[in-house]
Amino acid sequence: MMAVLGNAKHPEYGSATVPLPIPNDKYGHVMELLDTLGIGDVMERDCKVEEIQGGLPILKRLEKVAVNIDELDYLAKRLDSFDYVSLCGTGGQAMHWLLDQCPNIHSVHLALDNDKAGRGAAQRLSGELKQTVSSTDILSPQRKDWNEDLINDPRRVDY
Repeated sequence: MMAVLGNAKHPEYGSATVPLPIPNDKYGHVMELLDTLGIGDVMERDCKVEEIQGGLPILKRLEKVAVNIDELDYLAKRLDSFDYVSLCGTGGQAMHWLLDQCPNIHSVHLALDNDKAGRGAAQRLSGELKQTVSSTDILSPQRKDWNEDLINDPRRVDY
């Protein structure tokens, strides 16, 4: 993935295309390049993202936004670890959105409530996922929901 970065205060300085994540052996060179544009301060959001080339489609939302180069690099280094989503109910829209954004996900663990609505949704979503991922597991809490399981866990320690 590449990011085209510029200086919003001085567009006449031009732009630089940098790899994301920034390889360790190229970090110094990238910072020198950004410095010539008057951007790249480690404490400021001074890099205007002109364009994101490649990567997840959701990252296009960063275009025309001022970012901190180190925060952008940190995000890019952790993109593969974004592999979970809370449904906030029994609908699958958020899950399907994440799968569209992260085609590297091949296995899904459904962990809904242990009630009629949760069990039904888990079965329905598992069926929907058969066309998308290679494996699906349904995890069920012992009690009504996962929070009750955690609260009632005999190993729990209150501080």
